[in-house]
Amino acid sequence: MSVAEIAQSLVDLCRAGKFEQPYDTLFAENARSVEGTGESVEGLAAIKVKSAEWGENNVVHGFTVNGPFVGTDQFAVHFVLEITPKRSGEKMSFVEVGVYAVADGKIVEEKFLYGA
Repeated sequence: MSVAEIAQSLVDLCRAGKFEQPYDTLFAENARSVEGTGESVEGLAAIKVKSAEWGENNVVHGFTVNGPFVGTDQFAVHFVLEITPKRSGEKMSFVEVGVYAVADGKIVEEKFLYGA
């Protein structure tokens, strides 16, 4: 798949609320995930654990997915999530941009940049 096709597939799955499915179909086994805080994990299994933990710790009330914005070997997606972190119990808007690097037809890195 091309970068544009991968990007559109990720956006379509996310818009359908299937946030976990891209890991099984679009990501390389050795992919890396980097949060806006600098924390990172390597490997698809670790990314899936990180994503599952986020889901367990937050209640998602709604979301919008904007994009994709495509380059030659990367693309970006703008996410706005209405969530309640279980730890605080306070509903909030969470805004982030995911920047995805693609090589050999798979996503090899995702980086998240948080809204200020």
